[in-house]
Amino acid sequence: MRSIARLIQFTSLAALLAAPLAASAQPGALTVHDPFFEAGRFMTRNLRLNGGGNSLIVAHGGNVVGTVEIKHRCHDCPPNSRNQIIIGLGGDAQAQACIWNGGPRSQGWEAARFALDVPDVPGVYEVRVRYAEAGSCRDAPRWWSVDRPGGPTGASTIGVIVVEGDPVPPPPAERPWRAIMRDVDQTTGDLDDVTEKLERVTKGRSMNRRDQDDARQLSKRAADLVKTLDDLHGELDDAMARALHETRRDDRPGRKRPRPRAFVRPTIVVVAAPEPDLGPQPLAPDAYSRLLKRIDDAAFPDAQLQTLRDAINADAYFLTRQALGVLKEFSFDNHKVDAAAMMCPRIVEPGALPELLGAFTFDNYRDQLRSATHNRCGYQP
Repeated sequence: MRSIARLIQFTSLAALLAAPLAASAQPGALTVHDPFFEAGRFMTRNLRLNGGGNSLIVAHGGNVVGTVEIKHRCHDCPPNSRNQIIIGLGGDAQAQACIWNGGPRSQGWEAARFALDVPDVPGVYEVRVRYAEAGSCRDAPRWWSVDRPGGPTGASTIGVIVVEGDPVPPPPAERPWRAIMRDVDQTTGDLDDVTEKLERVTKGRSMNRRDQDDARQLSKRAADLVKTLDDLHGELDDAMARALHETRRDDRPGRKRPRPRAFVRPTIVVVAAPEPDLGPQPLAPDAYSRLLKRIDDAAFPDAQLQTLRDAINADAYFLTRQALGVLKEFSFDNHKVDAAAMMCPRIVEPGALPELLGAFTFDNYRDQLRSATHNRCGYQP
């Protein structure tokens, strides 16, 4: 494929604020968001299409393989909720792939791989993303237009695929009528010569085998010349019409006849959005494992509680399932109440109290936890 020239404009934070205005001022300009942030839901970054960047130019459509990094952070999603991130092409009836499926939070940044089926029609196809709340990835693509008629808008564009199609061949050269007339005269003369020879071969005598072969060849040659002459007359008519038009039109300097053009590539503006404040983050898996080991190694319940208190004072936050794992390290419910009361304000998911109450066998300990937490446990925005 011929070499591809792209215009990629990276913007600073100051330029970011003016990016929508700048993009709209350029005809055909497209804005690609990298990183992309959907408020209260998720982020994406580092989209790669067919191993390249977030913009891809191809001659034909078909299968395009992509990778992208995602981070899901939904503070308002219940702990047991199922959430997805789906991806597809702008204008499609539904998403083409589900690239993430899980609870309210992912384990930090996660890599996802997907494939898109791009139409084999020249045009610009925007790669867009959105969230879903389906029961599984299989049902998630139908969320593409839920609460968004027509699917995600250009504000959710994270990549662009341009299908250019085959190159448009240059138009045939337009010869002046005088040059065509010379060919007409030459072809007419050749046809006269062939006709004369054919008459000599076939006139006034019986034909032997050689004469018959000569007659067939001359007849074929005459037919070819007649066709050529017919084509030349058509070309001459067009040339004469152009010449007549040229003499009548206003022939201003720089004015040219329109030519068919290949697909025009858009200008792609990449907007580098600053990463938003996603609030407190839970312990990473390795840090959480180390905390559990320290609690387990503590000799007495008071020492276990102090280990947990030290972690919280060091700014530890927890997922609901992590808090439940910590409670399992305590043998007695009264110590579990103390541990749960300490962790409740540090759980990053909302509505965690019912799940923590399920860790207790007796109602009196559940009542103690309700009283200690004022019936509030989990993230409070």
